[in-house]
Amino acid sequence: MRQTKQLFFLWAAASLPLACSLDQDAGEGTQYSEHVAVVVNQGNYSEKNGSISYFYEDSKAMQNGVVENLGSLVQSAALTENGNMFIVCNAPDKLEVVDNAANATLTRYSITNALLVNPRYLAWNNDYLFVTNWGNGVGTDWITYPQSYVLVLTRDKAHAFVKQIECGSDAEDIVLVNDKLYVAVAEGVAVIPIKDMGTTADATPEKIITAPTYTGAKHFIVDDGKRLWVSYSDFGLAEIDLSTETVVGEYKVPIDWMGQIAVNPTTQKIYTYNTDYSAQTSAIYEFDMAKHTYKTFAAGSYFYSIGVSPWSQHVYTSEANNFTSNSELLVFDANGNKLENYLTGIGTCDFEYFTISTE
Repeated sequence: MRQTKQLFFLWAAASLPLACSLDQDAGEGTQYSEHVAVVVNQGNYSEKNGSISYFYEDSKAMQNGVVENLGSLVQSAALTENGNMFIVCNAPDKLEVVDNAANATLTRYSITNALLVNPRYLAWNNDYLFVTNWGNGVGTDWITYPQSYVLVLTRDKAHAFVKQIECGSDAEDIVLVNDKLYVAVAEGVAVIPIKDMGTTADATPEKIITAPTYTGAKHFIVDDGKRLWVSYSDFGLAEIDLSTETVVGEYKVPIDWMGQIAVNPTTQKIYTYNTDYSAQTSAIYEFDMAKHTYKTFAAGSYFYSIGVSPWSQHVYTSEANNFTSNSELLVFDANGNKLENYLTGIGTCDFEYFTISTE
């Protein structure tokens, strides 16, 4: 499954550092040496200078340029259970793979495929990689992507083509829960069973879960394997009961057009942000999953990301600085007090987390 900031099972919160560990097979007596936040830097469109930085949470050290010279924009990154890092790149479209995220100077290679067209996000299981793709856009002033799809590749080093699954419009986030893929699309949430993934049978969404009044699903949080929280740009959050695959609540919360959300599994709080790009004012909002209420958590001028550390529960965001200079990483405590700030790469847009472990 996809183990990212969007996917933390609350019932397993105590094991999160282990779940993200890059040294799971070290056995008894393993001691972590550092908690690491992977800082995803989108880059500037004209320069194609996307990169990956590491922030070492315990030692308070920022390392920029851990992965660079990609020659692309970086859309997202995903860390797998065996320590691989998949970096989803645009313009040109590819997946950049780092074999060992704990030592990013080791083997690195690219996955290219003619069907990687505006790729967005990645999920996986033991056998396959599942990549959402916008596909080709239509329109002039406002471009839409009406034929989005999930590209399925084998997880082995061949990364062979398996299937292309049409899923709706403007595909974004993707998660795998209980042998089903859930894909955020403009129409709602596409549900795709994976039981026939290794056969020649066509795979199609068995349904689209639609919210009563919201459109344009963006990102997910799965809380306890029973509920799926979905962000909708300019609307708010929808709550889906996975046992019935129906929307059981819509909650108005300010959310940026990117729709990013992050969760603190201990306090059951979801964090969103919203930026007024013309006025250059921005705020982070804290949503209580039990009470269904929200409050302003922190204010800024150009927030462009949101994340929550699974260890310290600190809230991460970035000031994008108009993509003309390095972004600034901001770290807040649970009460919204700013703790640290560091310069990162251009256009910091996302965060992932892992633990470097040593015996």
